[in-house]
Amino acid sequence: MSIRSSQIRAYHAVRSRGLPSVLHYAVAVALVMVALTLSLTLQVPFGNPSWFFFPAAVLAATWIVGTGPGWIAVVLSTLAAQYFFIPPFRSWILQPRDVPFFLSFVACEIAANRLIAWRNRTEESLQQARDELEIRVADRTAELKDANDSLHKQMVEQRRTEDALQAARAELARIARIT
Repeated sequence: MSIRSSQIRAYHAVRSRGLPSVLHYAVAVALVMVALTLSLTLQVPFGNPSWFFFPAAVLAATWIVGTGPGWIAVVLSTLAAQYFFIPPFRSWILQPRDVPFFLSFVACEIAANRLIAWRNRTEESLQQARDELEIRVADRTAELKDANDSLHKQMVEQRRTEDALQAARAELARIARIT
């Protein structure tokens, strides 16, 4: 194994550790709180901005800190939207006429989380495949260099042997002429 392959493996070990899990979830909660604050602040001039800010919080949480914290962002965003933005306001009661809005909001949140989670898995898989390919190329290059050095040594040895053979033939020819 080359030095480069050990560096790549060390990079993946550090990258996979990242922040402690508690901080991941804290970041997700903070993003939802920012979305809630912005939605409440802009509710009067823009009507219901929660459609934009909460999915953005879910996308950011899932992308930055992972799928688990992203699901926490989905749950918290859904609860915040239900409590603050679906009539009757500041209540957990869901009127039958508001069910389609609520379900479409939840579907949007879930789709956002799943989309980013899929993208992150794909990106990590591609990164890992690229790094593994880089390791294989480095290892194969080292093998080819060793094989090339070995062939070069064999060629030098063969030249020496041919030179010795030519010298022996010349000596035999000289001896044959003398006798």
